[in-house]
Amino acid sequence: MIYFSKSSNGFFLDSINDNMPADIVEINADLYNALMAGQQNDGKVIESDDDGGNDSNL
Repeated sequence: MIYFSKSSNGFFLDSINDNMPADIVEINADLYNALMAGQQNDGKVIESDDDGGNDSNL
């Protein structure tokens, strides 16, 4: 599973991260891939919303 943490503004995978921040929220692979593509291809910035989720203004 893929998670996003507002406090670290980072992504975590439960398969490789044993210690994760307390504020993680689960995201699906499609959203993760869209966020990464927006950052790489369009120069978008990934930011968390008020609920701790993330948005790159896609």
